[in-house]
Amino acid sequence: MAHKITPSRRKFGIAKRAAQELLNIYGNDLKAVYVAGSVASNMAVPGSDIDMALILEKNGPNVEKCHELRIFLFEKLGQIFHISAWSPESFKNGIKRGDVKGIIPLFERENYLSSIARAHGLFPKREEIIDRYGNAKKDISKRMPFKRSTTGRKRFLPR
Repeated sequence: MAHKITPSRRKFGIAKRAAQELLNIYGNDLKAVYVAGSVASNMAVPGSDIDMALILEKNGPNVEKCHELRIFLFEKLGQIFHISAWSPESFKNGIKRGDVKGIIPLFERENYLSSIARAHGLFPKREEIIDRYGNAKKDISKRMPFKRSTTGRKRFLPR
């Protein structure tokens, strides 16, 4: 029997395409794009949305612009997104406040995001994933007709 792609991996691929669309829209103003939430934790189910954030060189789009981006990406890719936008300064302040954690970079210029994520421990942590999704294991197995890829989970969760 062929291995079926998990919802997290499928949604991660959609998020990569969305990052490319955002790069086409913002060009050189786009500093980085990352995915967070259940997709970054490799715990997404078929109905999960994709949590993405973009870091823009100049001021990020306002709430109205983020809503327009959500509609554009839904029409283009057929997936529900939750999008937030940061300026580099607000992103660093968000790290200090603890608003940013468990992220996987999709696009970055000059290793901007990876260097910050390593320095501040922003990649998904096993303990946080277990705390957040550990009790959902039985519920997830009922809703999903296949096993999750442990190899894929290891790839998403560096030790």
